[in-house]
Amino acid sequence: MGYEYLQDLSYHAKGWKYEYVTGTFSELMAMHEAGQIDLMTNISYTPERAEKLLNSTNPSGKERYYIYVKSDRDDLTAGDPQSFQGKTIGVNPGVQQIESGKKWLADEGIDVNFKEYATGNDIFKALTDDEVDAIIMNDTLSSGDALPVYYVGESDYYFTVPKSRPDIMAEVNSAMAQIQASNPRYNDEVKTRYSVSNGGSSSLTKAERAWLDARGNTVTFGYLENTRRTPRPARRATSRARSRR
Repeated sequence: MGYEYLQDLSYHAKGWKYEYVTGTFSELMAMHEAGQIDLMTNISYTPERAEKLLNSTNPSGKERYYIYVKSDRDDLTAGDPQSFQGKTIGVNPGVQQIESGKKWLADEGIDVNFKEYATGNDIFKALTDDEVDAIIMNDTLSSGDALPVYYVGESDYYFTVPKSRPDIMAEVNSAMAQIQASNPRYNDEVKTRYSVSNGGSSSLTKAERAWLDARGNTVTFGYLENTRRTPRPARRATSRARSRR
């Protein structure tokens, strides 16, 4: 998602070319705040970050934060927040969803144990392997085992640059304005392409699996007479590569 937005920025910002740096979020943010990384994507605003970073004038999107559990955890999917008392929750350090999650838990009067993992993949694996009871994550990542049970907050996210590079931010803002002028729904469309499968969970709860088992794993559908359509033959798709300046 961030990569595609960067490519579209480069089209408007004098044909920028990028050198990508890999690392955990905490590592990259430390480099970014030290001026070793010029530009980062999908960064939520905080007063602490604003002391060292400039945010784009317009957000590049919005993310929502959830507590996820495995679908077979009937004790945690019954709609009672107090069921999380004393449980272990996996988190990524230094990210905004943790602050939102902690506030939500505090407002509900829930005490939990937090266990940190370096990456999003690590945190979902920990949930799958039952190393934690739940995780706090945004809605742009997911897995087949993760069931979102509580919404705990949301925030806009932005492009950021070190305060020493207002020249880069000027070009970012100009490019974003051109993109938004040509397609006001651009942010939503880009996010949808990469996170539409994470809007919910494809996992069945224990109760849903039991319901299916009792019916021989068969679901019967009814339809009005003379309205059933025969599927059309599949068409062969063709594509044409699009060039960029």
